[in-house]
Amino acid sequence: MRLQGRQMSKASAMASDEKRAAWKKYRAKQRAWALERGKCSRCKKARATEGRRTCEPCRIRFRVEMKERKQNARADGMCRRCEQVRVTGSARCTSCAASCYKYDRNRRKMARAAGLCGGCCKRPAADGLLSCRVCIDRGAANNKARKLARKETTK
Repeated sequence: MRLQGRQMSKASAMASDEKRAAWKKYRAKQRAWALERGKCSRCKKARATEGRRTCEPCRIRFRVEMKERKQNARADGMCRRCEQVRVTGSARCTSCAASCYKYDRNRRKMARAAGLCGGCCKRPAADGLLSCRVCIDRGAANNKARKLARKETTK
């Protein structure tokens, strides 16, 4: 029996879903194997850096690859996160922007609950404040620079 039209696309979608699931299962198995032996989870050759899953060369290579992908997506006018939806006037599409906003809001909420700075989520907050001294000083410097730039443009 031959599949036609919509049936064919459903069948190919199911096949690709099965392939994707098999690939994920394989990757998880390979990652577990590498981590058991203290190897890099990407190249599985070099020793992973202390406290990390990957070796330094793989992390450097990954950062370079991601930077290029993001630059290409931005140059093509695509969302920098999902790289699929065309955007105008911003870096992310509305769904990616909403999910990033939700993630950041939750992260800052958890940091404040732990007594950490709401800006960087790393250092302890200053006494009686929501942010650390470093973030407060950085914000003040940015505000001052923005104010000076505004004055320059209005002249």
